[in-house]
Amino acid sequence: MTDIGNQFTQDSGNTYTFSRNVFYPWGTVAKNNWYRMVADPMDHTIYAVASEINDMYLGYRLNDDDISGGSLVLKSNNYGITWDTLIEMNYPIVWLAIDPTNSSRLYISVVDYQNGGIYKTEDKGKTWKKLLTPPRTEGHPYNILVLKNGDLLVSYSARTLEDRVTLTTSSGIFYSRNQGLSWEDLTPSEMMFYTKDIIIDPHDPLENTWYASVWGRFTTFEGPNNAGNGGIYKTIDRGKTWKRIFQNEMAESMTIHPTKTNAMYVTVEFGGLYYSENINSEIPSFKRLESFYFPRPKRVFFDPYDKQKIWLTTMGGGIWCGREREITNTKNIQPIHSCSSINVVQLDHNISLSWPKNYDISKINMFDIYGRNVSTNNLSSNLASTEIHSDQYTSGLYFIQLQNTNNQSVCNQKIIIR
Repeated sequence: MTDIGNQFTQDSGNTYTFSRNVFYPWGTVAKNNWYRMVADPMDHTIYAVASEINDMYLGYRLNDDDISGGSLVLKSNNYGITWDTLIEMNYPIVWLAIDPTNSSRLYISVVDYQNGGIYKTEDKGKTWKKLLTPPRTEGHPYNILVLKNGDLLVSYSARTLEDRVTLTTSSGIFYSRNQGLSWEDLTPSEMMFYTKDIIIDPHDPLENTWYASVWGRFTTFEGPNNAGNGGIYKTIDRGKTWKRIFQNEMAESMTIHPTKTNAMYVTVEFGGLYYSENINSEIPSFKRLESFYFPRPKRVFFDPYDKQKIWLTTMGGGIWCGREREITNTKNIQPIHSCSSINVVQLDHNISLSWPKNYDISKINMFDIYGRNVSTNNLSSNLASTEIHSDQYTSGLYFIQLQNTNNQSVCNQKIIIR
């Protein structure tokens, strides 16, 4: 969690508590940005990295003067009830990975122009050593993936010059066959400025298929030397050749479906959530899922106990959860009108709605935060307003979907029922 430490839930996300936060009770504390938490599958030890600085590798966290503050590598042997500090550093740490061939071997991403890089421990965090610096890089490591055989696949993200807009060619994808003693630079020119996430296709038993997300601009403005490069890039030969399969200047991350080999979710900064059912095609097609309302998703996670349950982390919008059936069924969800012409007023016991009569509204659906359709109100023809009794719903966030007589979505509107 950004700025507030970690939170814990015992009821599948319905409620959260700070009771297992190393800084509990929560207050204004340092190192309260938890970037990564990983569990050892052998002994269930939980490792985490927490840093003082937030929002790493957004457009305002690329310059040396904008990156500062210390960090902790933490360990818990009792599912987060208590935490021990393995190491405290003077630089941010933004990633952590466990070697599947040796659970005593961990890697972390330390961010600093002079001292940053990939660090390794062989004794579960008692001692740490910085690995050899990959070529071209300038201390901005990000993702670390450890393959089944112990090889390392890492992404390095962007760094700017003093003007804070010109990007150095220090970003990209790097591979090591010997635990960081040497590195191969597998980066095409389009990915040398602002690479973000890297993932391995879980359906490729040889682990030859990778996907990387790349930004072609800054968060709120275009960059002078990386415009046009944004999107999702794919390799099927371990980085020898790459092909862009999705074009968007702020493609943030991608997640492959655990049971559908052709399905992928893509998050886009200020662009929402996208979905493809044919990523192995020559030219995959992606569609935006309008059922996910918030514009700044970060990453998608599948529930390991329910493969149709999807969790999304966001930038400023909390944690979202939805059922896949509702999320991916976008046939009638894409709105055909702007919601600015729809008036929604919440009264004491009712929700009042009105709209232009020529919209031909015939049905109003209510969805909860899990994407479930909790009610449907069928309307008589030629109406331009109606009221919904809000007492029938429990308190929380809902989405109102107005449909016309052709079963097209006219507008999706968010509302909080108290």
